[in-house]
Amino acid sequence: MGGVASGPAAVGRAGGQVGPAAPAATAPPPPLTGGHADRQDAQVNRFVRLVPLAFLVLLAGCGGAEQPAPSPSTSSQPAGLSSAEQSFVDQVASIAPPLADTPERLARRGGNTCDSLGDGRPRDQVVDQAVERFSGGTYTVTTDQAAAIVDAAERTVCVK
Repeated sequence: MGGVASGPAAVGRAGGQVGPAAPAATAPPPPLTGGHADRQDAQVNRFVRLVPLAFLVLLAGCGGAEQPAPSPSTSSQPAGLSSAEQSFVDQVASIAPPLADTPERLARRGGNTCDSLGDGRPRDQVVDQAVERFSGGTYTVTTDQAAAIVDAAERTVCVK
């Protein structure tokens, strides 16, 4: 028979296997231990732990640019203040600027001053109370400032 090969090696020429048959299943290679593989695993573990932390840090920084705090005498009205209360806050800001840092508290204290005036207390007593009522922290209201604050309350928050 001329030129035709026979046997297991001949099957491969038509698309089958070439050479002796390979074993059906091969065992996976043994795991690498020590040296380079352990260092690489430690680096991967460290990376996996740091990625969420880095993400949180970046996310926290995404608040945008800080907006400057509005000045106390701006015409924008804090939530909850009536126009009379805002007018009182604006007038007190020109009398004692540090008091205007907390407009809601200032408006409440202006209302308390109106209550004192409405109770029939003498004006001098109301002014003395205003010195105590509007002083605090590192700022002390003078008697002249307190008298001007009482006047401002009478013109604004005390008007019914």
